[in-house]
Amino acid sequence: MSRYIVLYDISHSGHRNALARKLERWGARVQHSVFDVDLPRSVLFEILDQVTPLLRPEDAVLAVPSCRSCQSAELGTPIENSCSEPIVVAQILPSMHPVRGR
Repeated sequence: MSRYIVLYDISHSGHRNALARKLERWGARVQHSVFDVDLPRSVLFEILDQVTPLLRPEDAVLAVPSCRSCQSAELGTPIENSCSEPIVVAQILPSMHPVRGR
């Protein structure tokens, strides 16, 4: 299991709610369109693959991994950037397949 921050800007309410329901199964809503999820990478990409066909030109979804040092940091406390993981796992724009990290 890996931890990710998933952010989205989806204009269609039904599509936005469908993604939110999927993400709620794996983690917590941090803000209206931001989720902190803990799930296998393969499941993340399954969810992103399901969402891709629903996106409109003005929509976007971004998934960012949260490394161990980021996860253990206290809110407002600076941390050293020792992340060895890729920053962006997937950014989905309409008519585009997920861009997968290393």
